[in-house]
Formats: sequence, structure tokens, C-alpha cells
Amino acid sequence: AGAVLAWTVLCVTGCARGSEQAGEVPPAPRPFGNTDPCAMRLHDLSGTLLAYWARHYEFPESLGELTPETTGFPVPPTVCPVSARPYVYTRDGILLPERQGRVIVYDPAPAHAQMRWVITVEEPEDSGLPITKVIALPERFFLLRPPG
Repeated sequence: AGAVLAWTVLCVTGCARGSEQAGEVPPAPRPFGNTDPCAMRLHDLSGTLLAYWARHYEFPESLGELTPETTGFPVPPTVCPVSARPYVYTRDGILLPERQGRVIVYDPAPAHAQMRWVITVEEPEDSGLPITKVIALPERFFLLRPPG
């Protein structure tokens, strides 16, 4: 299935590139969320963060506080499966000015086609759970908005 998807992407990309103007640089390919192992891990991790929040009504100070005892669930690895480096976690997050929410977990390096997978969170309305999303952000986001 992965080979078919890759072949389809190459065919579509090749067709699209044929219509580009001469001298134009094509954009870098975007990682696929439904097949990228890092995105899948971050989806699992966002569920674990929500389980922690549901028990404590706040996010942990560090990812090290996520344990089966504090969440009620197994905790996925907190390292990127591509770069093998630990994810960066910041409880306060990095604001997303174009959207609601903030980035609370992100790849330590742009190891995914010059993108970083991140977990974003939007504050809960009323007494509901926060909303988490896993998205890919370009490296320029981190160059323009360094954390801390």
C-alpha cells in the first residue's frame, strides 16, 4: 500500500511540475499525516496528554510526568521515530498567531521534508476537554518564533 501511495504521489507531483513556469522552484513535499510514524506517535501522545488533563485539569509540567498511574493509559515513547531525538514540550506553548491555539509538543528538528510535526492545543470551552491537533509546521515558524 505504501508503494502504491508513493507511486501515486510521484505521478501527481510529476504531472503538476510539468505545468510550472520555467525557473520556478517547486515547494518541498509535505509529509503525510496518515502514514508518517512521527505524526502517528504524536496522535497517541496527544491522547495521553488529554487523559492526564482529564484527571488533573491541567497539562503536566513535563512529559516525564506522563505515566500509566497519572493518565490511566500506557504512555507512548516521547521521541521522534525518525530523528530518534526527544520531543520538545512546553506547557505554556508557542502561540499560533494565524490560528487559535498554541504548540505544546514539537519535533526537535525539521526531519520531515523540512517540516516539524507538532501537537497544538486549544483551550476548552466551558468545562470541556482541550482540543488537540497534530499538524506539520514549516521550519520558518520556529525560526521566526523561537520558544522561551
